[in-house]
Amino acid sequence: MKLENPVIVFKDRPYFDKNIEMDLGQIQVSSCLKNVEGKWKSYPKKKTYVNIIEIEMKDARMDYNSKAFCIMPPFDMVISMERINWSELLLDQFMSKGINFEEFDNGDKILIKSTALKFNFEKEIYTYFLQMFDLNINYYDMLAPGYQLFTWNSLDFMKYLDLEENIVETYKNTFVQRRTCVFQFPSFSLRINEADTTFDNNGSGKSQSQLLTELVLQNVQIDFKYYLDYRKDMLIRSKTFYILCKDKDNDLNTQVFQSADDVDCKSLIIGPMKSKRSIVTQGKFYNLLMDQVQFFNSHNIHANQGVMFDVDNKDLLNSDFELKIKMEADGAKVFEYEMKALKLFLKVDILQIISNFFSGNWPEYPADSKDLPTYHEADIGNYPRHEMVMNLNDCLICFEQMNDISKMNGGLNISQIHSPRSSQRSSGKRPDSRLHLPDNMMQSSSKK
Repeated sequence: MKLENPVIVFKDRPYFDKNIEMDLGQIQVSSCLKNVEGKWKSYPKKKTYVNIIEIEMKDARMDYNSKAFCIMPPFDMVISMERINWSELLLDQFMSKGINFEEFDNGDKILIKSTALKFNFEKEIYTYFLQMFDLNINYYDMLAPGYQLFTWNSLDFMKYLDLEENIVETYKNTFVQRRTCVFQFPSFSLRINEADTTFDNNGSGKSQSQLLTELVLQNVQIDFKYYLDYRKDMLIRSKTFYILCKDKDNDLNTQVFQSADDVDCKSLIIGPMKSKRSIVTQGKFYNLLMDQVQFFNSHNIHANQGVMFDVDNKDLLNSDFELKIKMEADGAKVFEYEMKALKLFLKVDILQIISNFFSGNWPEYPADSKDLPTYHEADIGNYPRHEMVMNLNDCLICFEQMNDISKMNGGLNISQIHSPRSSQRSSGKRPDSRLHLPDNMMQSSSKK
């Protein structure tokens, strides 16, 4: 099946004006039945029939408010989904008699591969993006028990609820999975922008989006596991990790590359130990591992295999960035970061911009609001446990004299990009307590 540019429109609520549009580009959907190995742990050569659906997307993109702002520029993606073929032996799903599901892998498998993914956000758009998840994608109206739905095994819905309860109780705290998802892409970048309004001689204002900082993960793989008792594990690995900022006063940018259209130069905040102080981010920087022309020839589905995950990716065995997320059934979350062999230029202003952007622009819902997320809790003291651990191994912290933030960001004052919450704090000047090192000392530190 082929489709030409179908569009999915995401809204937080139908009666609100703004939206997020996902243009899926040129789509080809195909399916097949395969007899594959590896489903039985004790009998790895034993074959099982699986259904595989493959979705190929070319030139997909995401926009905000009827294409007023581009959230994601065009990218290509392949999605491969595998599910065990229908069988009378599996009518009761994971409670089917005579089958040990710690021995037999009955979970769905999803593999997603894409070219470089680039997200662009401004404060307003980031807040709306989260609100759309709260009030739309993640929203549950609690009315499902009022409907007599039918599942694939033709059980009525109330019997299905009893079956689900038995499944959760039987496989609690085991490693039996409902679903395994793996995402693989050459790079993932998130750009933080600020809306900047310029005025002409007639006083007419024109709004432009100005890049402040960018977070980049290169050679990325995300492994997501969803267990039968609703626990979830996520492992994000990246060969290397960058935080960059746009510096308009950078000599390298203004002198060497001022005539190049596809080249952009940014200052390094965090990056690999051997990185230069200025990073050129052209097309190859984001697609080092994948030729976009040959992308659709890189499928991981073979004649006698199902959806195969490259879980032993050798390039990621010694990754510089790793994030483990454990999510319990009660909502508790544990985040464990590990960064290796990175150097950090201690530019507090840029790090504060990043912190304020992500922590200060969450949607706010008054207690009397008509629209509240599912399980909304106004009292922060009742939130589920949230734990964070960060490990830094063989990392270098560099101190340098900071340029004026107003110059670095093209005239923007840092007070303009603080979150509403942080702007309530005192804005009085503090004494300059930074440690200033000469340039030659900074260079020797970087080499170490």
